[in-house]
Amino acid sequence: MNKKGLILIFLFVVSTVAGMAISQAAPDNKVDVTLQYIPSAYVPMGEVYVEFDSRFLDDNMVFGQDDIIHFAFFYDVAVETWGGALTTGGGIQPEVWYYDTQNVSAPCQYTETRFVGVFNVMIDYYDIGMTNFDIWADNGNYQDIVVQLDIGWHYITIIAAELVSDCNHTSWEWQYAKDQKRFYISEDKEDTPALLEDANYNDVDVTATPVNSEDLNGGYVWDSFLASPRPKAEATLNQYYEDDLGVDGAAITTDLAVQYNASNNVLALADGTYGLEYDNIYEMGPMTYMWIVNDGDMIIANVSSWEDPYEPSTLDGLYKGQNYIYFVLFGFRVDDYSQLFGNPAPQLACSTIRFDLWLGPPPEEPTTPDPCADCPCPTPTPGFGIFISVSILGLAAVIVLLRRRK
Repeated sequence: MNKKGLILIFLFVVSTVAGMAISQAAPDNKVDVTLQYIPSAYVPMGEVYVEFDSRFLDDNMVFGQDDIIHFAFFYDVAVETWGGALTTGGGIQPEVWYYDTQNVSAPCQYTETRFVGVFNVMIDYYDIGMTNFDIWADNGNYQDIVVQLDIGWHYITIIAAELVSDCNHTSWEWQYAKDQKRFYISEDKEDTPALLEDANYNDVDVTATPVNSEDLNGGYVWDSFLASPRPKAEATLNQYYEDDLGVDGAAITTDLAVQYNASNNVLALADGTYGLEYDNIYEMGPMTYMWIVNDGDMIIANVSSWEDPYEPSTLDGLYKGQNYIYFVLFGFRVDDYSQLFGNPAPQLACSTIRFDLWLGPPPEEPTTPDPCADCPCPTPTPGFGIFISVSILGLAAVIVLLRRRK
């Protein structure tokens, strides 16, 4: 046999080994998908409002490997951006509220009651926030977000909060809005989604503890002229849990805990060089927070009312299998852009913490497929290691033969 023939045999052996290595590799439980944000639309509803566009993404849709998940949403949230944006008040709603013309002859002295708001978008354990959404450009700014998601059910959530006054600008209340879509990820989008079953005898006990900023992980960073207090939350217990399923008479409760820091006092405002600003950045106004379980309702804490205080303690609405529990903190901070001009304008921000809770038997790990599952195999086939040895011996034989031909 000539040299060319021996080289072809060697290449054939190597390619066969490589092919077997690929075919016997364990499948991954992750699926690659692309989340494509389609520019959202500001809709003047007259109140805080968010809603996903069901033309792109609706409940219970199934997506497979390399699929593109399009999503968009409508909103009416008085987001403060100081530079202006397509939103209530053009991005300076706090100024619209503050400089509203007073009408002393009417029972209500002012027309404007909406002060400022913010929204946040979350996909399972991905906190997208507002940084990926340029609300200045509703006719552009498409975003592609490539992620790996586990096979199973997933949630995309948009949540908003807004601080609203009475018509005399003397008292405050929080208003909220939320929308959510549930979708299923599989290797093949033709698969039937797994059944979602309620875990009726499981719940979670939650604790949210206010702390000083220096007690947070790293605290606030004060070494930049752009730094200022901002709402911040941290998990004080592990964020990943597995628990058994409870049964009638033997319920199982999981403990979740966070600590947080946010302004929670009087909102002190004043005229600045370029418009409305904080009179004192240490008196930036009230805060609020909530818990959300999977695709359930907002469980809102009333921590700023001395007359009717309420803080969530026990949550239900869990499913068998994977659960996501969110803690969302809303509080005030200084708009960065305004601070560049020495005019610390009020801005609402949020900080989110996510907990993963798996209930019931853990998912089975994928196993290596049996190459003989669909064909008769009278004798055991050699393992991958044996084929490697054979290929190395073949390579050695080729080298020896080549040397003999010299």
